[in-house]
Amino acid sequence: MDRIRLARAADAPGIAALQAESWRATYRGFLPDAYLDREVFEDRTAAWSRRFGERYEDPVLILIAEDDGAIVGFGNVSRPRRSRPGARRRWEP
Repeated sequence: MDRIRLARAADAPGIAALQAESWRATYRGFLPDAYLDREVFEDRTAAWSRRFGERYEDPVLILIAEDDGAIVGFGNVSRPRRSRPGARRRWEP
């Protein structure tokens, strides 16, 4: 890894590809194979594109780690989603 930087909207497909690869390895047997094999990349690209396009009252920080220009990691932080108008809580601790 040679650097960590702020992510940009143009990074959405690269982040989605890494997340899709991770989901295929992690969620096989929990999510349908058809979704993981064909749809997960498009779904994640659309989700990240929306994420970069949304305006939040609370700040959102999205970072990526790069190695020779390739995205090898990412992370994002913000306040809990339920603090945003209309947001739902997705899980209970």
